[in-house]
Amino acid sequence: GDGGDGGGGEGEGGGNAGGATPRAAAHEGDAEVAEVVDEEALEAAAAAFGCEVEELRFPLLSKNMQVMHETIVQQFTVKAAQQSRDALSKIVFAALFDLVVEHINTVSRSPVSSHSIGILDIFGFEMLKVNSFEQLCINFVNEMLQEQFNESVFAAERRLFKAEGVEVEDGTLQSSAARLRLMTRILQGLDDQCRLGERGSDQEFLQEIGRQHAQRGICQTETLGKFSIFHYAGKVTYTVDGFVLKNSDSMHADLVALMERCEGLEPLLPMLAPTPRASAATGSTGSPSHR
Repeated sequence: GDGGDGGGGEGEGGGNAGGATPRAAAHEGDAEVAEVVDEEALEAAAAAFGCEVEELRFPLLSKNMQVMHETIVQQFTVKAAQQSRDALSKIVFAALFDLVVEHINTVSRSPVSSHSIGILDIFGFEMLKVNSFEQLCINFVNEMLQEQFNESVFAAERRLFKAEGVEVEDGTLQSSAARLRLMTRILQGLDDQCRLGERGSDQEFLQEIGRQHAQRGICQTETLGKFSIFHYAGKVTYTVDGFVLKNSDSMHADLVALMERCEGLEPLLPMLAPTPRASAATGSTGSPSHR
C-alpha cells in the first residue's frame, strides 16, 4: 500500500483493531492523514504475506499507542505511512535476499576435496550524474577497500623490506583514513535524523554536514541541497533528497506483530535473527542501517 494525500476519517486503517479506541491522535485541526492509493497493490501484498487486507492496512497507516491506561490509535501522516511501508519492504527484502543466498550456498556446497571455482565480484566506485544515498554507501565501502589495499599491499611490503634491510623509496601513499572517519560521522548524523521520526529531514541533515563535518579538501556543502566529498578516486557531489527516508528501516510494534503472524513470511523469520522486537519505550524496533 502506498501513502496517499487523502485525509481519512477517524478509525481509518483498522477501526477497533486490538480493542483500540479509534481516533486521530497527534493531529491538530484538519491535518491530513494517509490512505492507500492503490488498493490492488495492497491486496497483492496481503496475499503474498498470507494475511487479510485490513491486517496489513492497519500497521501501514496507523499504530497503537498506550496513553495512561488507554490504548489509542495514532493515524499516520503521508510521510509516516511512507516510512512504515518502506521499513516493512526493506526488512522483508533483506530477509528474502539472505534466504536466497543461504539456499544457493546449500545446494552448491561440495566436498572439501573436490575442485571448485570461486568468484569475487566487487562493486566499483560510483560517480553518476545524480548521486544519492546508495552511491554514498558504495563509495564508503570502496574507501575502506582502498585503505585495506594500501595497508596490505604497499605499507606492509615497505615494513617487510625495511626489516630485511632493503632500501626503498618512501613514496607518498594516499590514505583514506581521514575520509573514512568523516564519512562515519556523516552516516551517524544521518542515523540521528532517522531517529527523530517525522521531525528528521534531509535539509537538517545537510545543514549538520555544513556545521559539523565540512573540512577543506575533504567535504563541503554545495548549493541546491547537495554536498561533496573528495574521494580517493575524485570529487563526488551527493544530492541529499531522500537520504533520511532511504536510511530509515525501524518498525513499530504493530508491524512486527504483523510479520510474526503472516503465514507467507514464516520462512523468512529465521533470517531475521533475532526476530525484531518492539521497544516498550518507543513503540518501534530496529535502528537506521546502511544497506
